[in-house]
Amino acid sequence: MLSSWLHLPPLFFLVFLLWRFHQGKAHGFLFWAGLAVKVVAGLALGYVYKEILGGGDTWSYHEITLNVLQETTQSPHDYIRFIFQNQVGDSLEIFREDSNSFFFVKLLSFLYLLTDNSYWWSSVYLSLFSFWGCWYLFLRIEERFQDFRIPAFIAFLFFPSIVFWTSGVSKDSLVMGAMCFLFGFTVQLINAQGVKEKLYYGLLFALASWLFWKVKFFLAVPAIVFLLAYLLVEFLANRFEVLNSLLRKAMLWVGMMVLGAVGAYFLQSDFTPDDLGFHVMLNYSKISAKTSPDLPQIVFPHLNASFTSILWHAPQAVVQMLVRPFIWESAPLFYKLIAVENLVILFIILMALVEIIKNRKMKPLPAFWWVLLCFFLTGAVLVALPTPNFGSLNRYRAPLLAIFLAIALAQGPWQRWWHRLTKGSKSA
Repeated sequence: MLSSWLHLPPLFFLVFLLWRFHQGKAHGFLFWAGLAVKVVAGLALGYVYKEILGGGDTWSYHEITLNVLQETTQSPHDYIRFIFQNQVGDSLEIFREDSNSFFFVKLLSFLYLLTDNSYWWSSVYLSLFSFWGCWYLFLRIEERFQDFRIPAFIAFLFFPSIVFWTSGVSKDSLVMGAMCFLFGFTVQLINAQGVKEKLYYGLLFALASWLFWKVKFFLAVPAIVFLLAYLLVEFLANRFEVLNSLLRKAMLWVGMMVLGAVGAYFLQSDFTPDDLGFHVMLNYSKISAKTSPDLPQIVFPHLNASFTSILWHAPQAVVQMLVRPFIWESAPLFYKLIAVENLVILFIILMALVEIIKNRKMKPLPAFWWVLLCFFLTGAVLVALPTPNFGSLNRYRAPLLAIFLAIALAQGPWQRWWHRLTKGSKSA
């Protein structure tokens, strides 16, 4: 299945570098287990699409990339023109030059050059990048947010659908890696000391933002805006003591968001409510038309392109994204597997709600996690409203679901139970 074992040395070298610089303290088993799960998931994704689902996007990218390389590798000059000037033959006519698919094929073509056109080895490298981002974020969370350590590890590195859909030859591998690096560099920027360290992590923040932007534009925009505003609020709070409380930071952050939204509207940018509504309805209509009526799907009979309609339907879309399809809905096996996992998600949510009601308050949520929660809610609306097909939605929700699950798990009783169990075993 794999093209050549000669590709193992550079792969092992990359893994060694990852291990050497990002191991953390006493994380040997967790590191290797997470890496193995991620790589196997990427290979499984390719196999499932090829042998069970009949191809799909991942194998379409494979075929397109092979055709592109045939057209652009007659001389080094041809390939350079393709990378920097988008000059290629008929292979990429189905994609706009500024689309994320066009960009992904460029990156995939580079991996194919390194791996002798091997889909499987390219899958390993992309899975490694996704794992690297998740692992880096996990280490930063462990350093700064101890209560979120175990929830983040489970959500970003071991939850089945999240690992599966963010591995292998998929744009979501790049999305997950870039998004996690962006979050991790944000944490580092907040705690950076000295100009050099701030410039270093500022540059890494910009690179992660650029990659996230290139592969998933509509999710990158709110993430970058929210995080930049958060960084600015923390900067001001360090300068002015009056802003030190969480409530005042939140009010300042929300004020920045409101001013930004008003400014975008009056400047007639691409992010006005009218443009948002148009694109939501366009994608919703297209996907609804392609979805079989026999399959469970999200139906919004009264949804229209107005901003008020989007706001009205947003909560329902987010809830359905998290818990549907239900196990009792008539659907093929693939949808039943999604439904089983959704039962687990629903159980985690209910346990968190019970814990909040029991304690009559939420567990303290640091400002960083409030920002991530706002990003999850915004991203979930942007993903769920235009995607009524649960098959596609299960894949699109994966990076966002990791954020939600980390927060939900941290609010539940799991860590208290774990401490009680480990304390009991030690005393015994």
